[in-house]
Amino acid sequence: MDREGFLNNRAFDELVEFVRAGIEFLALQDKRELDRILAKEAREASQNAREEVRQAIEHIKRSPTLTAPDKARITKVYRQLADRIEEVEEYNVQARRSLMTMSLLGVVAGFMTHETKSLVFEMEKAAQIVSTLAKKHPDLKDVAAELDKRLFTFKRQLQYSQMFLDGVRQNQAVRMSAAGQIRHVLKRFESFATDHGIEVTWEAASKVETPVLPPAVYSGVLLNLYTNALKAVLAVTSSIRDPKIAIRAWNERGTHYLEVSDNGVGIPPELRKRIWDPLYTTTSDTGNPLGSGMGLGLTLVKQVVEDTGGKIVLAEDPPPGFNTCFHVAFPME
Repeated sequence: MDREGFLNNRAFDELVEFVRAGIEFLALQDKRELDRILAKEAREASQNAREEVRQAIEHIKRSPTLTAPDKARITKVYRQLADRIEEVEEYNVQARRSLMTMSLLGVVAGFMTHETKSLVFEMEKAAQIVSTLAKKHPDLKDVAAELDKRLFTFKRQLQYSQMFLDGVRQNQAVRMSAAGQIRHVLKRFESFATDHGIEVTWEAASKVETPVLPPAVYSGVLLNLYTNALKAVLAVTSSIRDPKIAIRAWNERGTHYLEVSDNGVGIPPELRKRIWDPLYTTTSDTGNPLGSGMGLGLTLVKQVVEDTGGKIVLAEDPPPGFNTCFHVAFPME
């Protein structure tokens, strides 16, 4: 630093990242304490519920007006309810523990993006060396071309990650062009979809604008739904000839609508309610280039959408030619 204050250099940038990480860590500890209080209240409520069920069963057994078959039938129902309470409680404990562990990723996300910039710089130098060698050794020509292609894709992903992190930190709500946001997200995975033969179409009039939202919110919702669709069609690309994804955005009667459809594996009726549960996923790592994820995408999307006063549903009747369709509605005001 000089006598006027800190110098705007790399050391200062690292100091900013260090301080930010400290603040995020303190926020994490505060969240843990709040979760501890809520968990205690939930345990007490669960214990009270189990005690009430037990008392109800005892009351039924002593009832002089009920027949033995009626007592057995009602007691069975109450015992199933008690078992369900314990099952839900155990699931909530496991989910809360896993969610807290994974929330630590948010603390290191900024560091990972920052360090990856240095990695890209070294990769660019290596790619340049390979390109130079390819002029003397033709057998390296394909390797150099593939390396340049992959590096270009990786840099675009890094740019998107940086933009997303910056958007989360600034959290400034603005009205955006829906078409611009869709193009921005699709561009990040353009080569990926092309390489796997996936037809991606989108529709949004140039005058269609989003509600006043932080860009990271709208982009994050769209990105999660789009990557879910990619996973779904990738799971069946060997069995269908025309994997496709369609995205639509429009405004109607004071509401902004966003719709993402795919002709992938679809979601069975018995799993439609569970897809919103944290840590639950319907995709598999096996044979899927995008992996299965952590089962948090739809949970977070639903929470973010509802926090803005919106609503997200899994459509009962997808558009013709599609098996799955997620329908999001944001209030314009």
